Amino acid sequence: MSLAAVYDIRPVRVISRGRTVHRFALFSDDGTRVSGFYPSEKAAQNERRARIMKWIETAKPIERPCMCCGHVFTSEGRFHRLCHICTTGVPRKEW
Repeated sequence: MSLAAVYDIRPVRVISRGRTVHRFALFSDDGTRVSGFYPSEKAAQNERRARIMKWIETAKPIERPCMCCGHVFTSEGRFHRLCHICTTGVPRKEW
């Protein structure tokens, strides 16, 4: 699955000051609207790109302490909180 498929851009009709106007919004895979309304498709594409870039930035490997033993290790992403030794019981070779 591509990251662009995470947020689908769809046209929507919005009632503003008694008038129906056409806008664009981001929707998740299950059809839930996850953003505000944007006046153009390009503005919605820019928001989608910004959200994807933010997600990629938060997923980068960083140095963090193990939640079990406190050893500082290189995390492979934001949900990787245990070092290799605590996960498997076997030390990992450092390349």
